Amino acid sequence: MKDVLLGLLIPFLGTSAGVCCVFFMKKELSRPVQRALNGFAAGVMVAASVWSLLIPAMQQSAVLERLAFLPAFCGFWCSIGFLLLLDHVIPHLHRRAGKAEGPKSRLARTTMMVLAVTLHNIPEGMAVGVVYAGLLNGSAQITADRVLSSILDHDCAERMQTQLERHGVRFLLEDTAVRYENNTALMKSGKTVAFDLLVLAVGVRANTALVKDCGGKTDRGILIDESMRTSLSDVYAAGDCAQGMDASFGQQRVLAILPNASLQGRCAGINMTGGEAVFSNAIPMNAIGFFGLHALSAGSDCGGDVYEETDERHLKRLYSKDNRLTGFMLIGETARAGIYTSLIREKTPLDSLDFERLKQTPTTTAFSLNARRQKFGGAV
Repeated sequence: MKDVLLGLLIPFLGTSAGVCCVFFMKKELSRPVQRALNGFAAGVMVAASVWSLLIPAMQQSAVLERLAFLPAFCGFWCSIGFLLLLDHVIPHLHRRAGKAEGPKSRLARTTMMVLAVTLHNIPEGMAVGVVYAGLLNGSAQITADRVLSSILDHDCAERMQTQLERHGVRFLLEDTAVRYENNTALMKSGKTVAFDLLVLAVGVRANTALVKDCGGKTDRGILIDESMRTSLSDVYAAGDCAQGMDASFGQQRVLAILPNASLQGRCAGINMTGGEAVFSNAIPMNAIGFFGLHALSAGSDCGGDVYEETDERHLKRLYSKDNRLTGFMLIGETARAGIYTSLIREKTPLDSLDFERLKQTPTTTAFSLNARRQKFGGAV
């Protein structure tokens, strides 16, 4: 729901900002200025239509080769016919026009002017809606602008990319293959890439149809509670298909990693056989390394405080909010990162330990004596 509201808010704010310009006009603009502004608006809309809609549509249809223009061509003329139809069935009035267009109506002039503006904005709204719906459903063709984009921010991704490039790895970011001919990939940008071995790793999306068709609640995955129960009676879900609570972020997410899948499966199994178990501290975690440079990340950046250490060979970022650690990113020096992970999972209050010491190095000496005795079974 948050993503939907944000998607609706962005075009609304853009339109509102344009409308607010009227408050800076003390008197009516002269005819030449009005015509110039109309021309400017028309130019913006034409440019947006060509570069943001028509060209991307043809690029996405590149597999049709010489007929790649056909879907965009058909959609273009269908939209013209659709707008012409609305123009004939909706009563509306243009500024300075003496007579309303469309069917006869007893609506007020102001209402019909509003309908005229709405009529002309319907196509833009449909275009934004279709693209945004594709994004929410995972079907929009959106390419990554950095390596490891799902687990690292721009700075950290740039470090890993530099390490890979030092060893001869080449990247084509914000591009995608549209078709293959023998041992050559034809890219959306028009580039060609020759290969001996092709590996496809584009990710997967959970198949929620079975539960959804039975009336169960789904989103990007099958919605579950802390006991792995779905909204259907006596039906449980675990693993990559399940969408449960992310303890670091406070929202439901699909956390498609083996540790969470294993713990979710154990919890579901206990409950399915009559026992009682909960798994309430699932968090995103990732570990990866290339040519001797290792990176670890866990938890989430929730918009709180950020502690950072960085030099040429290592980077450390600790994210904290509301007196607890919510996430971290480590590159280079990754020893004892499990201490940070446990703080996130267990939601340990930071004022109950020496967080300043933990910022410098993850060590159990930052915990109180009683806490260490509990963790180590009284051996301290």
